[in-house]
Amino acid sequence: MGKAGVLVLALVALTCTHECQAQDWSAVTNLLLNKILALWKEDSVQFMGSECHYRQKPKIYRWQLYYVGNFSCNKFFGIEGSGKGRSPVTAKRDSIIDFLNKAQTAGLLSKEEVDKWLQG
Repeated sequence: MGKAGVLVLALVALTCTHECQAQDWSAVTNLLLNKILALWKEDSVQFMGSECHYRQKPKIYRWQLYYVGNFSCNKFFGIEGSGKGRSPVTAKRDSIIDFLNKAQTAGLLSKEEVDKWLQG
């Protein structure tokens, strides 16, 4: 196999690795979202040793009612998830997913920590 073949194989392997990791994180995000929503109390939830809060307000956009939400946790400084939806539930779900994706991208959530929290 020539250099071009090796380069193509390496490129395919990197692409598959990146896509596989993205699919894995998507599945983990759904598990985290469901557990966070299940644990939700009146105005906060405990997530990985951090107290998290959700704020929501209605907003009129192009003569239609939307809900805009923000999800943040005190130990994940500087990261806030935001979501917008036609229903309060959609805005909450979108803001939590946005928060989880931002925290994972920043390297604040490892698969091992998340697995431990999901099992505990």
